Amino acid sequence: MLVNTNPLFYVPFCHIQTNDWEYKKEELLKILNEDNLLNTGSNGNKDTIRSDFGYQATNPSKAGMHNRKLAKIFEQEINEFRQALNISPCTIRNSWFERGVQGEYHTVHNHGSVGYSVVCYVEYDEKVHTPTIFYAPFLNFINGDMNVTIPQEIVEGDIIFFPSAIPHSTEPSNSDIPRTIVSFNLNI
Repeated sequence: MLVNTNPLFYVPFCHIQTNDWEYKKEELLKILNEDNLLNTGSNGNKDTIRSDFGYQATNPSKAGMHNRKLAKIFEQEINEFRQALNISPCTIRNSWFERGVQGEYHTVHNHGSVGYSVVCYVEYDEKVHTPTIFYAPFLNFINGDMNVTIPQEIVEGDIIFFPSAIPHSTEPSNSDIPRTIVSFNLNI
């Protein structure tokens, strides 16, 4: 007699469409300083995407101001995420912008073992850009392949909330149209 076929594991994930997107996009682009977008990764080696992650990490006062602005811009979406997953109040730990064009991509990485991470598609043309690719923390049980999830129907202004430990990446850009995201980690 069959007793149970429920999933053994569940990875909570949240896809939210940003409210008042045109205003928020304008505010986000005011924060973005293109001069701080470098090809230097967090470990000091050349990276495959331009980001201000290193700048934010070495300028804590500016990073704090940046985080407060993002918390205000995304207050409604963060609250919607918290309510959807029944999560306690949270704060932005760190944040950064990334921009990619022709041939640029972000290699597989994660944001640490604790909390949630967020990606918001600030400049995103669904005709030429691809969304973030997420890799399950376990292999397919039938054939041993990677379990890969690519969110569907991503449009500019969408936000993805995902556990920080989940590996993820982006495909190389095939366009000179910039794909710009803002990302941040949440302490829960």
